[in-house]
Amino acid sequence: MAYRIYDFVLESNVSLVELPSESATSPSLHFCLTSIDASSLPNPFWIREFRLDTGHVAVRLGVRGHNYCLRFPDLADFELDSVSARITCFRYPNVAESSIRHLLLDQVIPRLASHWGRPVVHGSCVEYDGSALVFVGPSGAGKSTLATFLHKAGLDLLSDDGVLLDTRGTGVTAIPGYQGARLWEDAYEGLELKQEAVAMAHYSSKKRVSFQKRKWPLKLPLQAVFVLDPGQTGVGSAPSIQRITGTDAAMALLRNAFYLDPNNGGSLARVFDSLASVAADASVAVFRLSVLRGFEHLPKMYQAILEHVEAR
Repeated sequence: MAYRIYDFVLESNVSLVELPSESATSPSLHFCLTSIDASSLPNPFWIREFRLDTGHVAVRLGVRGHNYCLRFPDLADFELDSVSARITCFRYPNVAESSIRHLLLDQVIPRLASHWGRPVVHGSCVEYDGSALVFVGPSGAGKSTLATFLHKAGLDLLSDDGVLLDTRGTGVTAIPGYQGARLWEDAYEGLELKQEAVAMAHYSSKKRVSFQKRKWPLKLPLQAVFVLDPGQTGVGSAPSIQRITGTDAAMALLRNAFYLDPNNGGSLARVFDSLASVAADASVAVFRLSVLRGFEHLPKMYQAILEHVEAR
């Protein structure tokens, strides 16, 4: 079975219902979910771990043989052969296949793409007047809620949590991962969505909401990036939006990019160079957006975003 994610053709031995199917016969990525219990494998040589704000380990990075290994504790090990573009998954007992799909699509592939010098930022993407608006920020910043509201207001939601920024041609192209949103229960109810929500993963209360599928891969000129700042709120009843440029803009993008191996200087340099090119491109505006909390403020944020985009 073959599918599209970003502009990659992904061959998989399991169904990936979140992705559009693909008839191409030359896949650029290969995924295999094995029947081997992850707990039976030898530990990799660990080189890095990434922790949540709570202090819990979200993912460990190691090396097993010649391959990278991403371990999501008690969920799965993903072995990555970056040369042959093969991803092999060994899951732990009683882990749902939906959880494996979530980790593959929303964590593993974005990290691998960035490792190849094609940076993926942790952000949502909507279409506005034939171009892409991207909203980046840490988990919990409100990207998905804001982007889904913009979808309800008439801007097509193209991707939630992963956007590849391509600087290889003229200008900057935004390539969304796949269509849909991942929302907490209160956001799903507060936005009053009519689309059916399904469980994203067995270990999370987040829901996955699908939208009408566009033809993939979808490539749009990038018009603006909004960096959501969860540590700041708007002044009074108005959201605060400020243009940032140069090094500040580049560092804001870097802080919100996916990485596989931060210790790999060559890979890190490729990501830095690509995102610095995005920040320096005259056709792209980067803004810092201090959000207003509460569903009642979303229309104000929508209007403020459009005003800044149209004023360019």
